[in-house]
Amino acid sequence: MDLESQIQHANKTIQNAKAVKETSGTILRRKSKIQPNHLKELSKIMHNVIVHIDKIINDTKQSQSRKKSRFKEIKKPTAKIITHTKNAKYAAIESKKMADTALKTSNKMKDPKHEKKLQEVFDVQIAGSVHAAKVAESETKKALEEIMI
Repeated sequence: MDLESQIQHANKTIQNAKAVKETSGTILRRKSKIQPNHLKELSKIMHNVIVHIDKIINDTKQSQSRKKSRFKEIKKPTAKIITHTKNAKYAAIESKKMADTALKTSNKMKDPKHEKKLQEVFDVQIAGSVHAAKVAESETKKALEEIMI
């Protein structure tokens, strides 16, 4: 896998992380009985993912430009880095899906007679989105560690 495909995976991760942040912000802006702690945590994690992925892209591009200019031999992106960025992308996609379903559930929770029934479903969806976001964050950290080696 070459540099371009790695950057595509990283950019897709950034897009999904931004979408999750946006969705959690939309849910937070609504006035409801939803606990904001998980949503704030989700936004914070996705912000970290975006920052890490940007750093991965910049470091990878720098290493390629150094290699091309022959100033210093820098190793090509390894299979581990590519695997970690792919895993981060897929985790961010899953987090986005869960956040979107949580947003739909929160729309249904506006009706008072459905609110109690849907609160548990909503909590599970947000917890799933947070878990997937944490996986994406850990994968981006692993990729950064591989780049720094």
